[in-house]
Order: sequence, then C-alpha cells, then structure tokens
Amino acid sequence: MGAKLGFLFILWVMFDDSADSISAPSKPTRVFFSIDKGEIAPATLNQLFRKAGLPTQPTDKLAIALHHSLLCVAAWTFGEKKMVGFVRATGDGVFNATLWDLVVDPTVTNPEGTKTLLLNRFKREITKVVPNCTISMMANPQDHRLLRLVNFAEDKTGIRAMALRSLE
Repeated sequence: MGAKLGFLFILWVMFDDSADSISAPSKPTRVFFSIDKGEIAPATLNQLFRKAGLPTQPTDKLAIALHHSLLCVAAWTFGEKKMVGFVRATGDGVFNATLWDLVVDPTVTNPEGTKTLLLNRFKREITKVVPNCTISMMANPQDHRLLRLVNFAEDKTGIRAMALRSLE
C-alpha cells in the first residue's frame, strides 16, 4: 500500500436531540479524521478508553495490535488535537474484516453523532483497503441501535460470535 494522507476529512458535529430545548445549542465539537496509525499513541488510546468507561490494555500489547491492524480511524479535535474517537479493524486482508475498539469521548457535543461519522468514514476507507470484504463487529449492546442505523445487521443465518473461554 502506498502512503496515505493522515488528515482527510473535516466535520462539525452537532445535533440537538432534545425536542423541548429552549437554551442555545452547545458549541459544536469540530473534528477531523485520520487514518495514520503512526499518530496513535497507545497511552492516548488508553486515556480515551478510560474516559469512555472501557477497560485499558497494556500499552505494549496495544502497540502491537495497532501495528497489525488493517485500518485505524481516529477522530481528533481541532486546536488542541485531542483524540475523541477511534475504531480499528483486523482481518485476513482479502475476505474478512472485524471492527474493534469503537469508542468516542462521551464529553463531546454529540458522542453518538461522532460515532456515526467515525463508522461512516471507516466504511469508506475499508473498501479501499479490502474491497468487497465482509465486515463484522464485536459490539457493546449500547451500540447495537447505532450499528443498525449505519447498515450493520445480525446475521440472518443465525451465525453468532462465540468466544473461547479456556484453552484446556
């Protein structure tokens, strides 16, 4: 693969989902997206996990996971360049890709909107890396509704993800 530009997409994210809001809407969170894995420090990603209430990972193992990922998409704020969103994919590079670590800072103006934009950007980028692949995701239950909105669906044949609990 050739060199990829790191900063390709700029969006202002703001949705007022309260129907009876009489106050002025919050200042939008201005974000840009990057696909440059080299800009993602494991410690910074762990800070984002912590802020979102997710478990952190050992930074040495997280560095290996980032290095071996097919694609990583991160959302950053303008100005202070703070990471506010992240998702990555692993796979065989031909037929399948699996999304992992979908996370957005819950303090941004509209976290669900940012997560939707992150997933949409991911979908555009993964088709460049692995065209026509099957994309699956290990998702938290709170993300199921959002994933359906961006065209993820449960497998109609009844296939379900299963995890091996012991190597014995």
